Amino acid sequence: MDYSEYIKAYELVFEGAMLYYVDNENAKVAIKKALDLWEGVLKESDLTNKKARVNDKVTRAARYNCALFYC
Repeated sequence: MDYSEYIKAYELVFEGAMLYYVDNENAKVAIKKALDLWEGVLKESDLTNKKARVNDKVTRAARYNCALFYC
């Protein structure tokens, strides 16, 4: 299964963290892009199907990440 949006989201969050004190506005933009990716994944959530690409475990991880990085 392809989880490339997770990799991209983590790269964006890392970029945002590195920029946070130097360029706060661009840091927020990078983090917002990551949040958009995680929110997109949540639209595919299927909590009842364990074999779904976005099953209950992946859904929990995406919700956790969103909760951490909303600013």
